[in-house]
Order: sequence, then structure tokens, then C-alpha cells
Amino acid sequence: MSTADQQSPELMEGPSEENLNVQDPEVSDHDVDVPEIDYSGFSKKDFASLLKTLSQEPDIRKADKQLRLLKPALDDLREQSREEALNRFVADGGKT
Repeated sequence: MSTADQQSPELMEGPSEENLNVQDPEVSDHDVDVPEIDYSGFSKKDFASLLKTLSQEPDIRKADKQLRLLKPALDDLREQSREEALNRFVADGGKT
């Protein structure tokens, strides 16, 4: 008998609907309250700390909404760091 023959029917058919974490269609991300935070002054350490906290958030919708709100500020910080590194490189005699 092969390994495939020994698998349970659930594995062969895929997960049942009751095993899936199906969200209530009437509950959306718009219904999730997250604090409004000004991320413009955050440092890399601040973002790292917040991300660590969000990774432990039991409500995945709340964590997802917070991440969507902070991503533009994190992208701005990354771009600013990249530009500063490039400027230092050029100032030290490097070529672009």
C-alpha cells in the first residue's frame, strides 16, 4: 500500500469549511478600530518594536489594518535611509 493510499480522506479532499478560518462576511476591516498614530517621527527601532507587538496581536484583522496604515511611513523611512547612504557613498568618492 502506498503512502497516498494511507492518507486520510480529509487530506486528499482538502480542508473542510469548518476547519477553515472563514471570516464573517458582515465583518470587514472597516469595522476594526485601531489607534491613529503619526508614524512620521518613528525610528527603525520604533518600527521594530511596533512590529513585534503587532506579531503578537490575537486579532489578525486589527494587526493587518495597523500594518497597512504604517507601511507608507516605513517605506518613507527606508527610502530616506537609502538616499542618505547613497549621499555618503558619493561624498566619500564613490560613483553612482
